[in-house]
Amino acid sequence: MPLPEIGASVTFAPLSEDAPSITFTRRVPDESTSTTRAAAERERAAAAAAAAGVSGLGLEGGGGDGSRSEDTSTTKEDEETRREEEDEEEDDDDDEEDVRPSTPPADLSEPSWKSPSVLRRAKRRGNNAGKTQPTPTRPPRQPPRVVITPAEEASHLETWTVAALCRCLSLENILLVLNGALLEKQMVVLCPNLGELSACVLSVAALLRPLRWQSLMLPVLPQDMISFLEAPVPFVVGVQHKTSEVRRCTKDLSRVNAYKDTVKLRGHTPALPRLKELSAVLRPLHYAVQVAMRGSRRHPIAEPSGEARIAARAFLSAWREYLAAVVANLRAYAITEVNADEERVSILLKDSFVDSFSRTDRAFMRAFCETQMFDVFADEALKS
Repeated sequence: MPLPEIGASVTFAPLSEDAPSITFTRRVPDESTSTTRAAAERERAAAAAAAAGVSGLGLEGGGGDGSRSEDTSTTKEDEETRREEEDEEEDDDDDEEDVRPSTPPADLSEPSWKSPSVLRRAKRRGNNAGKTQPTPTRPPRQPPRVVITPAEEASHLETWTVAALCRCLSLENILLVLNGALLEKQMVVLCPNLGELSACVLSVAALLRPLRWQSLMLPVLPQDMISFLEAPVPFVVGVQHKTSEVRRCTKDLSRVNAYKDTVKLRGHTPALPRLKELSAVLRPLHYAVQVAMRGSRRHPIAEPSGEARIAARAFLSAWREYLAAVVANLRAYAITEVNADEERVSILLKDSFVDSFSRTDRAFMRAFCETQMFDVFADEALKS
């Protein structure tokens, strides 16, 4: 494509619809460039005149030999060759200066020979030139991860639930709850406080050990599952709001109101073995837990104090010693048979085991031995 005349413009179509068109304008050389060229021409003329003067002096004097004439002619040829090369370089410079714009565009909206992306990057570099780049800092060291074993987690959960249960219920009502749980009754725990409700339900599982609850246990029963309370299976569930539907479904169930500290067990419920002795041991421990929990003014349920945790552990240990004594020595009332595969099978004689207790305690033990929880525990104890 030939170069446009001085002052003429050539417009190129954009590469995309959103990009602006590109226009080239051939501008008149600046005055500074013209001045520079004039000075260069004057210097070349002066150099040529000086060379001519030297040649004239040599010819007029005639004092030199032929070598001086040959040197002079060689100098003229070199000078003419150098002058032609400089003229060609100046022509090339003029062509390049006419094509390129003399100054970069002041605004990105003006037509430019550079693409918009190049101009945007140049502008960003110019804006960030005066800014100091932040030095990369080493990330802080992460604290070591604390790994809690299942046994430790269960221990913390037991302490929290037992402390909350002792704060919500009296000792007599706690023993009624444990009596109904050992006989696998259908129990509903009512409390508007979610923390107290969850703790009271979960404390049953902690207090039944070494036995294990074999049926359903839900800390909070959703409202859309209230109809589950009519299921004919043992369960311990928590209900937050006592609605009319809840009253209808729980009229024949054992109810534990943790907010009002009341317990109502349905059906015939024999008393725990050696209840008076058990109450005498647990009463001071229960009182210690209540005093310690009342001293925790801030978040007494979620964050029991150190004294409350110690008292709760003592209460839990005393109860477990009692329960372990009730189910102890099962092997003394079992017989061992050898089947066809020559395997030893132990069978518990439940009547003999129940007769080992006092007359007043046999009613509870007879009902307790018929539960699924006791059967599982006895099978595991006799196999070990």
